[in-house]
Amino acid sequence: MRATATASTPCNGKRRLLESCAIAAGLTALAYGGPALAQVNANPVFVDVGVGTSVSNNGGTNTTTVTVTQNQSVINWVPTDTAPTGSAIDLLPTGENWNFIGTGDYTVLNRFVNGGGGSLSREIALNGTVNSYVGSTTGPRGGNIWFYNAGGILIGATGVINVGSLILSANDISTTGTTIRFNGTAGSTSAITVNGAINANKVGNPGGSYVALVAPRVVQAGAVRVDGSAAYVAAEVADIRINNGLFDINVTRGVEGGNVITHTGTTTGPGHQDGDIDQNRIYMVAIPKNDAVTMLVSGTIGYDDAVSATEVDGGVRLSAGYNVVGGELAAMPANATAANITAGDTRFLSGTIARASNVFAAQPTQPLPGSPPPMSSAGQFFVEGSGTFIGDASSTVSIGANQSGGATGTFTVQSGGR
Repeated sequence: MRATATASTPCNGKRRLLESCAIAAGLTALAYGGPALAQVNANPVFVDVGVGTSVSNNGGTNTTTVTVTQNQSVINWVPTDTAPTGSAIDLLPTGENWNFIGTGDYTVLNRFVNGGGGSLSREIALNGTVNSYVGSTTGPRGGNIWFYNAGGILIGATGVINVGSLILSANDISTTGTTIRFNGTAGSTSAITVNGAINANKVGNPGGSYVALVAPRVVQAGAVRVDGSAAYVAAEVADIRINNGLFDINVTRGVEGGNVITHTGTTTGPGHQDGDIDQNRIYMVAIPKNDAVTMLVSGTIGYDDAVSATEVDGGVRLSAGYNVVGGELAAMPANATAANITAGDTRFLSGTIARASNVFAAQPTQPLPGSPPPMSSAGQFFVEGSGTFIGDASSTVSIGANQSGGATGTFTVQSGGR
């Protein structure tokens, strides 16, 4: 069985994403209460789309396909699970597929809301496969797919996202020019959690993709691979600007205290030779509000070809308490509240700079394995390239028996403030 929904007349006037007309009960024939799609357990409501935009469902292939016809589109999704409390809403079950098709470097903002258009308090789970294409499902991977849910987003262990670029956010999203603005609820502790796999790349645009996870809590326990830059940002309100592969990250309201970024998985990407592209970065930024916050780091982080101290294409920047300006950590902390970085078994594949406005502390927790598998970080705190680790109050790197630490380039541990 195949069901298709097409767009009604879109709101008039030029606007950026989410700077659009208000949602009304009669906005489309599918608004609140139409038949749910079998593959995506939610009803679509077209907010700002082009004529000819459609959502179709093919039960034979377990696939929901969204075809957009303008450069920037906004679609609200109302889950069929309307219980106000409970575990995560299984929005895309295991074995189901969700495809996006557009032309050019298109962007689709998918917002998850309740029947009245308001925020959801529950987490939504993507346990199936999300794909984005240019032209058709036989075309190249491309497009920028953005997901927002105030209650948080879980990419389950069986979840796979294959897109051009990706944003997952628990903070509402809008754009002004080239700046993406994230505005979350004060006091929220909603999380973006990745236990599955994310693959982001665009054919014909090496190094031009991005993955951004923005929320009061970010947990990356899966496998993220991006041909470009990645940013994991713990914030309630933040502006992110992407310029030739480098990010500006300006957090204007930090988050509630506690462990706000936890990285135990792998975040990697292909390397590029000098001159191919501008530099890419993997960023982790945690900014406190009123109480101390901690970034917990382990796993594998960096780009494939970072194998020497002279590697310049790609790097890792870890920041607890500092914003990012022009791709590098700001000179002064965002505020006076303490922010810490605690690192365990960690393998950095690229040159790394990490700074905490309070304490930086690194210590592997496991012994070195006899035959380490590829990408293993067990028993080591090691940089393939140069590493600089700064804690304004104190900074320590401790290596125990049958463990390894150091760098192929310079290895600097520094404390004592600015």
